[in-house]
Amino acid sequence: AIGEIAGRIQPEDSLIILSDHGFERMKKTIYINYYLRKTGFLKLKKTPETSYNDIDEQTRAFTLEPNRIYLNTATNYPRGSIKEKDREAVIGDLIDAFNALEVEGEKVINQVYRKEEIYRGPLIDRAPDLVLISNTGFDLKARLQAETLTETTIFTGKHTRDDAFLVVKSPDACYVPENPSVFDVFGILESFG
Repeated sequence: AIGEIAGRIQPEDSLIILSDHGFERMKKTIYINYYLRKTGFLKLKKTPETSYNDIDEQTRAFTLEPNRIYLNTATNYPRGSIKEKDREAVIGDLIDAFNALEVEGEKVINQVYRKEEIYRGPLIDRAPDLVLISNTGFDLKARLQAETLTETTIFTGKHTRDDAFLVVKSPDACYVPENPSVFDVFGILESFG
């Protein structure tokens, strides 16, 4: 479709193609809350018909999409069980568990970030305690009710986080830096009036 559109434009026309993400082939969907249940970090009062209100007091961690892990701390949640003095030990246990997660001999998790590595500011206490980045082909989902670790769905592709792109074709020359920032994109768009 893009090639067809590009083929129709006249020499005096401009064309901008922009994407805020890339795409890759998806091998498997991975249900992180299922993994947390099986590794003892997440306890539910009832399953499979359950909601986040059914998280048991014994829960140490749960996930929300996309790929955000929260500790069930006494300071953040009414039924939280983790004391601040135990926070680092639980985070260490979680990182070890995620680094050990494999499906069909492949490591699922590429990187585990602590909140302090990627968030700043006065609201950092509301940020997830950990953020997971998957290896190629694995789509991480929260689904609290999942009854299996993995699933092959009807979807064959997934978003990637570091493959955004910008293509500009214009009769009016404009400079596009090699690694443009969001601010450079505004300048490029502004040059088109």
